[in-house]
Amino acid sequence: MKKQLKFFTVSGPRGGLEPHFVGIRDGVSKGQRNVESGFKNVLEARFRDAVFFYSRDLAVPLDEFAAKTKAISFQEKLGSMGDKGERVKKLAAWLCDNCGSPVNKEEALKAAGYVYADLASNLVREFTELQGAVGYYYAKNAGLGETASRAVGEFYWPLSAKSPLPSSPEGALVSLAGKLDTLAADFALEIIPTGSEDPHALRRQAQGIARIALEKGFRLNFAAAFERALELLPLPPASFDAASVKEKLLDFTWQRAQGIFEEEGFKFDEVKAVRKFFMKAGDLPDCGARLKDLHALRSNPDFAAIAMAFKRAKNILKQAKTALTGVSEEGLFEIEEEKNLYRDTAGVAARLKGHLANRDYSKSFEELLSVKASLDSFFDKVMVMAEDPKVRDNRLNLVKSLVLLFEDVADLSQLQ
Repeated sequence: MKKQLKFFTVSGPRGGLEPHFVGIRDGVSKGQRNVESGFKNVLEARFRDAVFFYSRDLAVPLDEFAAKTKAISFQEKLGSMGDKGERVKKLAAWLCDNCGSPVNKEEALKAAGYVYADLASNLVREFTELQGAVGYYYAKNAGLGETASRAVGEFYWPLSAKSPLPSSPEGALVSLAGKLDTLAADFALEIIPTGSEDPHALRRQAQGIARIALEKGFRLNFAAAFERALELLPLPPASFDAASVKEKLLDFTWQRAQGIFEEEGFKFDEVKAVRKFFMKAGDLPDCGARLKDLHALRSNPDFAAIAMAFKRAKNILKQAKTALTGVSEEGLFEIEEEKNLYRDTAGVAARLKGHLANRDYSKSFEELLSVKASLDSFFDKVMVMAEDPKVRDNRLNLVKSLVLLFEDVADLSQLQ
């Protein structure tokens, strides 16, 4: 009614559809009864078409529709929609095993086998906007349970930046699988959005990936997920640089996640401070947890000073231009202030390991703040670039060890 005939539906007090509709005509309202009759006839004819095609489809086994997707082309170099469906099923299996959340893998794989089946149906051929939505009813008709059927029906969700996500974790993972495959395929073929051009809605797909991971709390390694998606493509390995494509995919997805974080009230420089963790491991909920605690810590009066000290430490290492291991020898320290920093850094390193393992970034930041006094004294009293190369390198390694501790939590050098 809305998309094809431009009619408004009418809802009752409880939200259900009423047996009325509103049609809009242009011009002076003459012959209103004839226009009204014409509108009714057109609408009834479309409804009869829908009922006819729907009834015919219900008589066809869902497996038959799924088999027919082998004849529907996806992309000349990537095969048919049936081939794409097989990739989605394999990706869904991988995601179930690696999402960090309890899911019913059997239900997810049942759904993954039929997400494109409705493309071969009579109803979707006639009413293309029903793809996905009508898949729910055909899956139910075929005997699939509610979880698998709903996962089929919600496969293309979210349909916009603010629209609902798939309701179940199984449906969310199957939806993720479809989006990962599409993004990997297009980027491998260098079909990448430029400017306002985005014919395959890849920005929306990446936005959906970011929202699903964050809102469902999937602790996925998207670096590994994109690697898996690229491996499954029926393209010669030599036809694209997998490592380069993976980096582009991660960066493209991060841009969408960055927008989400900024809409939630996090500052641009805070988001930049956690970006490297996504590019390395692709865990968006982990980045969100770091970001939340970093944002909260900025109200601490000592934070600005420790962030400046960190930047100073990084600059010293940059200017030194020396290969460093981050391992220093206590016996080479000459001044009490460097010995104190060495002991404090060692203590923080031991405690920080447990906090990071538990993803407790609030306590991790507190540990880093605890070295402020000894770090300030070190910079006040110690000449890092000493003449003796052994003493100099030992001090540089101490600075390096401290920088590495900070960088395990956030890159404070990005903060303004």
